[in-house]
Amino acid sequence: YAFITHSQEGLRDNRPPIIDNAGLARRRRRRTSQHDQAILEEEYRKCDRPDKARRKEIAAMVEMGDKEVQIWFQNKRQSARR
Repeated sequence: YAFITHSQEGLRDNRPPIIDNAGLARRRRRRTSQHDQAILEEEYRKCDRPDKARRKEIAAMVEMGDKEVQIWFQNKRQSARR
């Protein structure tokens, strides 16, 4: 677990907190560009469950990692169910 510590001076001066393990800290959400979104949507229309090799190919086309592509497809399938 990552621990985030705010000092009283940091809170008062509106400075970012001190994070003891930045690798475990929550990252800010990154929006997909319209171009990348179009590629992902097209790939989803072709196949909603790409295998690992195909996810790597898709990740190379868009500016995302293969894990991010996997999560995008999971989220897309979930929203399609609603």
